[in-house]
Amino acid sequence: MIGSGEGDEAIRYDSKGLIYELIYVLEGEVIYGLDEEQIHLRPGATLYFNSQILHSLKNPGTNSVKLFKVYFMNPIP
Repeated sequence: MIGSGEGDEAIRYDSKGLIYELIYVLEGEVIYGLDEEQIHLRPGATLYFNSQILHSLKNPGTNSVKLFKVYFMNPIP
């Protein structure tokens, strides 16, 4: 769950060791930044991306956000 974030800065991630992420928005709205692109997601939306790309997450609204996230990891040698 992501709390309301109106006016807050986006949270930036550098996911070393992860290959891909799958995001499903359960409640609220969220803006994902992938490199220079901004993707606005609403309930029912999905996003699948290479998590090695620098990405950010921001809640543009005043309500909390609930996401279902799946991480795909590099296999351990």
